[in-house]
Amino acid sequence: MNTGRLGRASAGTAELRSFAYREAVRSRSSALPDGVTQRPESMRPAVSVVVTTCADALALSRAITSILETGYEPLEIIVVENRPPEASTRKVVEELFADERVRYLEEPRRGLSWARNAGLAHAEGEVVAFTDDDVVVDPGWIESAVATFAGPEQAACVTGRILRWR
Repeated sequence: MNTGRLGRASAGTAELRSFAYREAVRSRSSALPDGVTQRPESMRPAVSVVVTTCADALALSRAITSILETGYEPLEIIVVENRPPEASTRKVVEELFADERVRYLEEPRRGLSWARNAGLAHAEGEVVAFTDDDVVVDPGWIESAVATFAGPEQAACVTGRILRWR
């Protein structure tokens, strides 16, 4: 089985990833000692955040910064430029965020669905989250989403409120 940059096995499809994650959570949760409600750091699922963008370098830098500031690990951020060959996006990713967790990807076919699907195809995390370049995420955004997947409801998809940023 191939392992990706996050050191996790790549399942190949969202359905397999989701199923594998739920099964892993069930087995890990049952192995926790009585009274322990959170899994240790080493058992946290890897998260891939796909950020779609259309040549808005300033907004993109705020979005990436807010994702990194969540402090969640293991994490990868996949920036998908949906208007290549716009050079400013690549420059932001490669120069301002010279971080191995942040990757740049171009999707020449215009449209949000094309961009998100391209990001999903390259995601290596057990949990994949989507956001846009004009979003500043809440510091607890990733942790809350991961906790929902680990809950007894067996969620397959999570969404949240979007508040106006000031």
